[in-house]
Amino acid sequence: MKAFDFVGMTECVVEMRERLENSQHENDGLDRASAKQDVQAPRGTVGDSEDEEEMLDDPRWPEKPENMHSDATVEEEDFRNLLVIDNIAHITSPTLKNSHVQGQALLATFMRSLAHLTRAHDICTLVYNTAVTYPRDQTTEATPSIFSSCSLRPALGKSFAYSLDLHLLLHKVPMTAEDAKSVYATHSAIPQPSQKLASVLEVMQDRHNNRVGHWAAFRTEPEGGLAAVS
Repeated sequence: MKAFDFVGMTECVVEMRERLENSQHENDGLDRASAKQDVQAPRGTVGDSEDEEEMLDDPRWPEKPENMHSDATVEEEDFRNLLVIDNIAHITSPTLKNSHVQGQALLATFMRSLAHLTRAHDICTLVYNTAVTYPRDQTTEATPSIFSSCSLRPALGKSFAYSLDLHLLLHKVPMTAEDAKSVYATHSAIPQPSQKLASVLEVMQDRHNNRVGHWAAFRTEPEGGLAAVS
């Protein structure tokens, strides 16, 4: 689905909710129909005499199906939906610029609705936000990162983080001391080919497991895979 404004993003989420609810109703209907077919006759029910005579006249024992075991279990596949919103800052920025108070209210309402949808249908929801940076002489606010060299801040502010169960920050740091000297000496936002950088994913807020401050470093392989940095 593609959305070009805040209203379109809301409509996409509503459409997804309707699809999931309709699918759930259809599955419930199939389960009820299957349960009715599996209902056996009561113990007091007596079969027709003709059926009994046919069973007595047939000397063969009922054959046991092949590959049938008494302790056989049926494994049910576990399906889970994935919802990715990329990028929520681009969609909500025009609304926030026109009216910051109204935009924040709409964003809070949308995030509550999204949280309810996520929990009601057991969805894994990823919301991408933009990170911005300010010169250190233009702000007195401390950076949320545990790395003093990282000056990135979430674009939607601190209040947006309270709508999330797990808030992560992804940024890059030099891999070696020589790389650090080269990066911080040039103060360039675009790294040079000779500079080796490692990606760092750190937890800024965790509602359930108290992992704030935990982080992991990795690098991207040429084939697109991820490798740990030691």
